[in-house]
Amino acid sequence: MPNFSSDNAKIVHLYHTSDKPPPSRAKLIYDVLMLVAICVDLLVLLFDNIVMSGFVAQMVSWFNWGHVASWLSHYKMHTHPTLELAGGIFTLFLVLEILWRWALAVYRKVYSRWFFFPFVHWYEVLGCLPWLRPLRLLRALVLVRRLHMTGVQIIPATWLTTAKFYGERGVELLSERVMLRVLSNAREQIRNRDIQSLASRVLDDNRAQIEQVVYRLLAQEVTPRLNQIVSSEVNAHLAEDIGQAVAQALSETPELRRYLRLIPIAGTMIEGQIVDVGRHIGEQVTRRVNERLLSAQTLDLLMANIAKGVGEANLTDPALLALIERLVNDSLSSIEAQITAPPR
Repeated sequence: MPNFSSDNAKIVHLYHTSDKPPPSRAKLIYDVLMLVAICVDLLVLLFDNIVMSGFVAQMVSWFNWGHVASWLSHYKMHTHPTLELAGGIFTLFLVLEILWRWALAVYRKVYSRWFFFPFVHWYEVLGCLPWLRPLRLLRALVLVRRLHMTGVQIIPATWLTTAKFYGERGVELLSERVMLRVLSNAREQIRNRDIQSLASRVLDDNRAQIEQVVYRLLAQEVTPRLNQIVSSEVNAHLAEDIGQAVAQALSETPELRRYLRLIPIAGTMIEGQIVDVGRHIGEQVTRRVNERLLSAQTLDLLMANIAKGVGEANLTDPALLALIERLVNDSLSSIEAQITAPPR
């Protein structure tokens, strides 16, 4: 028998909001009686449907059970009508009980609108219909949960723990199978269909987003590295190479050398400074070129054009298509491995 606690302050109520008192002993007893009545009604309904089914009659005919056949005939003639009458009376009682609780909820202003009650307790309303009597099982489950939360132990805690464990495990296994099936179908679709058309459709639907992502990556990664070149040894070597090329070009120009020799004293000095002049020219040229090519406006335009080119790429290269297909298959395999991996 359920063990009712005398201390109502310890009862965790589920019936009303937190500003209302917990359910009384009479309410708990009424819920227990309703739970027993609904369970008996459902068991009687299940038993009656099984006995009245054609399968049982066929089994009796096959095995030639004479005494069972006579009992079955008596049941159909006398017991079944009585059970139907009892079920009808209980259904009428449930209808009156719902109407009473509805009126009580309106009087106590449990809900903000008077017509909310049948929507909140829809399973009880539908369970009053003769052909929807199995829905009364939902009310039984609600009563069991409510009683458990108020401290009345209907089902042993070990049963609930075991059921919860196996229920969660079953849902997990079912989810894994569904996910693996979906991934297998996706892999089969990719294998059977043209990867170029799939990739092209995806690319066409996301060209703007691809351009934005590529532009942002280039601005974050490439632009700083290009700016580092200006102050790096590469820039110094480039200036030196340009200076040497200018100096060599000046020294190998016969007309310049001839004109310098026509200048007394100063021409010889200028000819000796050709290397330094070429180095200075190389530094200035390198600095000007870097300033022009690596300016913020130029780099922004360059990155935008590169991103636009990537976004407008035409997926006709077999190597690119093979890479896309391999990436997709590797992603699916990684997800499958993660799903099937044992929990840590």
